[in-house]
Amino acid sequence: MGLLGAATEGVPITNMRRKSENRPGKNVSLSEPYRNPMDEGQLFALPIYLKLRSVYTLCKINALIAENRYIMQGMIWLKLALFTLFALPAAMIDLKTGRLPNALTYGAAGTLTLLLAIAEPHAFLPGIAGAAGSALFLYLVRWFTKGLGMGDVKLALSVGLACGPLLSFAALSLASLSALLVAGPLAAMGKIGLKTKLPFGPFLVLGTALALTISGLGLIPPLVL
Repeated sequence: MGLLGAATEGVPITNMRRKSENRPGKNVSLSEPYRNPMDEGQLFALPIYLKLRSVYTLCKINALIAENRYIMQGMIWLKLALFTLFALPAAMIDLKTGRLPNALTYGAAGTLTLLLAIAEPHAFLPGIAGAAGSALFLYLVRWFTKGLGMGDVKLALSVGLACGPLLSFAALSLASLSALLVAGPLAAMGKIGLKTKLPFGPFLVLGTALALTISGLGLIPPLVL
């Protein structure tokens, strides 16, 4: 006889059943089927609750994304305004004298750097990278072609700060394209020769303004990195 038999020997079955029924929290009959604590109403409402919860979460995420997008677009317009405030007078001076004043080129770069550091710190390092990349690219073009001045290289600093690395590439491309569209017809009409130097500052300002405007209108996603 095992331990169970030894323990229950001499104890009536009715007494065992009565003792098990009197135990608190143990009033479970072996003859009744197991029932889930969650009744049928809760089982029916659970999927609906989960779906409503998912819809609420998605709506909240979409609202945060939209708010972030509006903030980024607002920053784009602000950077465009600050860039134009310094770069437009510099471009007009470049058309007349062929020089870009340091006060305007450095002023634009310093103002945009301060703006990124205070209002958009997550875009500070990409802005610095864009400024370094844009200035280095134009410096190399100046080194090999002798067609650009150091004023253009200095102005490229503010181009990179305003646009970041990716959008500054679009700005430089638009500037080069606009310069070709102007120089091509002039060369065809004999107005300029192969050795004629056109001021590149106005085209650089135009390309940057176009790139920032396109991004600010939402035609392309705001490019920070």
